[in-house]
Amino acid sequence: RYFMNDTSAKAARAAQFAREGVAIVEHVLGEPEMALLDRLVPDCQSREAGVHLAGDAFEHLRSQTELSVLAAEFCGSSCGQAGMRLIRAIVFDKHETANWFVPWHQDCVREPVGDRASDEAKVETPVSLLEQIVTLRVHLDDCTEDDGPIEVVPGSHRNGVLRQDAIGELVTDGASRLCLVARGDIMVMRPLMVHRSQRARKPSRRRVL
Repeated sequence: RYFMNDTSAKAARAAQFAREGVAIVEHVLGEPEMALLDRLVPDCQSREAGVHLAGDAFEHLRSQTELSVLAAEFCGSSCGQAGMRLIRAIVFDKHETANWFVPWHQDCVREPVGDRASDEAKVETPVSLLEQIVTLRVHLDDCTEDDGPIEVVPGSHRNGVLRQDAIGELVTDGASRLCLVARGDIMVMRPLMVHRSQRARKPSRRRVL
């Protein structure tokens, strides 16, 4: 867990992120920026699946220097700020009537082939590309133990793409960690990190972008 403006610890936190594949950075976005995101992010309370952002909301995120600086810092020496670009943005809204649970998995991005959108017509992103991606989870609401936090297995991103049975073995053997994040803080993670989304014990609202 780090503070955004603590420049003295950059090398140490980058090294720890390389080992663990996850970090929480506090006080990245102030309340004025958060209020603007509240207005830009669509209301998706009626949906359990994530909603992809487009238009003004997507363009606003793409223009945010704080996010590209943060992504470049944790991506590693091979990625400079100028080389970072936003490829997609999704908002998840967990609440009383959309209180989902997602089992242990990795985020192996699958893209459509040509103009087809069926599962059979999708290709999985190569590991070499997944290793160049960092996911920034911007929390629009506080996420406590009661709000359905993400649970991760630190270091699991270094094992490449895993079969489901291998994920099960890893979870059995590895120590997991709950990620509790406040509004305005950002959780940074590698897509290949093995993680799951907990169901909220006392659902109120937990929006994550």
